[in-house]
Amino acid sequence: MKEKYTLGVIGGLGPMATATFMQMLIRQTDATCDQEHLPMVVRHIPFTPDRTAYILGKSSDSPAPDILEAARALVADGVREIAIPCVTSHFFHDEIQKELPIQLLDGVEDTARTLSEKGRTKVGIMATSGTVTSQLFTKAFAPYDMECIYPDEAHQEMVMSIIYDCVKSNKAPDEKTVHEVLSHLRNHGAETVVLGCTELSLIPKDYLEGATLDVMEVLAARCIRDWNHEK
Repeated sequence: MKEKYTLGVIGGLGPMATATFMQMLIRQTDATCDQEHLPMVVRHIPFTPDRTAYILGKSSDSPAPDILEAARALVADGVREIAIPCVTSHFFHDEIQKELPIQLLDGVEDTARTLSEKGRTKVGIMATSGTVTSQLFTKAFAPYDMECIYPDEAHQEMVMSIIYDCVKSNKAPDEKTVHEVLSHLRNHGAETVVLGCTELSLIPKDYLEGATLDVMEVLAARCIRDWNHEK
């Protein structure tokens, strides 16, 4: 008999984003009772060093060892694959994947594929400065002939304020700031704006005028598809 599919989740990067990701998984599951929901094991590691600070060279404490330790613990728990609801941590994806015997899902790559299937060619990116500096989306989108449009310095500071001053500080995002960033990206040609940080998933939906795509929603959908395939 085939072992039951179980999803591994490395959480705490940040904590509220992890809770939101789990809610997404539950909402996307076609279930009529508790027993029909996706099984998962969550390793919640909020003590992990800040990903953006490390990428920008503001800290010498790499988050990779803590993420890898959590991933190995999930492997020992018997999970079938692992998701990390933290876009910036995808900077370490290949480094961690090569140490694992199971798949570490890549939400950025899945987002690129999804947008390509929709025929997008110019995509706005809202993400941490670490993600922007690492060119994570640029590298993933290039094979699909998609251009990434990033905020200028002033608007990138607004994005970081939404992420760190609001969501990570348990405060509501400022609607005016969200609209300002979205308008800025669309005025520079963005057909769709990617919410490329899991904290941005907590922006109220009625703030998100125009076409947007949430990387965490894409990652959750991938998890549900893989689970349904193995049921």
